[in-house]
Amino acid sequence: MVGRLFKVGVGLVCLGCVAVGVVALVHGQRGGHGSGCGRYVAPGGDDAGRGTRSRPFRTIDRLATSLAGGGTGCVLAGDYRGNVKIERGGTSGEPLVIRGAPGSRLPTLSGIVTVTDAADWVTLEQLAIDGRDPPTNDAVLVKIFGDHVTLRHDDISAGGTRICVQTGDARGHFGIARATSILANRIHGCGNRRTGPTSYPAGHALYLEGDRDTLVRDNVIFDTNFGGTAGGRGIQLWPDSEGARIEQNVVDGSNQWNVIVSGGGGYATGVTRDAVVRDNVLSRPAEHNVTSAWWGTDPQPGVEVEGNCMSGAPGAALAFETWLGKTSYTARDNATVADPGYVDLAQHDYRLADDSPCRGKGPDDSWAQVDRTTPPTVAATPTGDAGITQKG
Repeated sequence: MVGRLFKVGVGLVCLGCVAVGVVALVHGQRGGHGSGCGRYVAPGGDDAGRGTRSRPFRTIDRLATSLAGGGTGCVLAGDYRGNVKIERGGTSGEPLVIRGAPGSRLPTLSGIVTVTDAADWVTLEQLAIDGRDPPTNDAVLVKIFGDHVTLRHDDISAGGTRICVQTGDARGHFGIARATSILANRIHGCGNRRTGPTSYPAGHALYLEGDRDTLVRDNVIFDTNFGGTAGGRGIQLWPDSEGARIEQNVVDGSNQWNVIVSGGGGYATGVTRDAVVRDNVLSRPAEHNVTSAWWGTDPQPGVEVEGNCMSGAPGAALAFETWLGKTSYTARDNATVADPGYVDLAQHDYRLADDSPCRGKGPDDSWAQVDRTTPPTVAATPTGDAGITQKG
């Protein structure tokens, strides 16, 4: 079956197709003492101010600009309406960090967030990024083109209007995203519920389009199924995601597949290869838990699907292990169960009960397993990545 390709943001989505480096947060940067906050932003602030706790900036853009070269900016509770473009990042020794202010309520960024190719070593942490009604229409809520960008402990939701997160541009215009880390986020409402001029042809939660060595770990991804089977994958690798590791996530209720590893020929940057899908809990997709597709190219080497706990697929849990007679991916030690044993699926509580047949799979970091927006309190101190290693 031949699919149709639609432009979404800076990428392509195929309809009808069968189809992050470690960042150590540096405390006490740029004049911050104790809290790790060198600059502040508040809804009632002033961009002409100094960015101190007593005289905070008003916009996230101004905060990001003030931290060009590295440092930690803290976002006080409130709703920040406006698109955010980060055009200069930090360094390996001093990343640019934008995070919810310690001890405050989880702040909300209501707008499209873009990290450009020139902005490396950027971390967005403990923020609610809300794409239900951004100031401008865009097919993607969070766009990552810089290197060593980390999303950690964020609540990212598009309200059924668009793709939630995209990494890189396979057409070669906006940059390859290298060593992205997507860690312990709660990502939901990514889909295509609308009709008309603000509707987009698909709404994946994570769209790994043109990237290298992306790490996707400990996330909870749910509620991307808005009816039909025309798009809305949980995690899509297409057409050029190389060296990705998809590990220890929960992906529930995707439309139409929870994970698809796929490649396309003829793209400027290359083609998907060397992807590992390991130790995830995958449940209730519209069709398959894991599938693959290769358009205009043969299946590429190094794709492994292993140790996943899967349930609720109307079709085969694992589909298209071969593509036109050639091996698409190697599957080993995957289990299909009747019920993954979530604590409270109706309330989107994705912790695993003590008697769950999927125990030992899914997130080690529990931040995203329950709703963190009520009550939305930010952790007292920034978090780190102890024990996580990443190529790149």
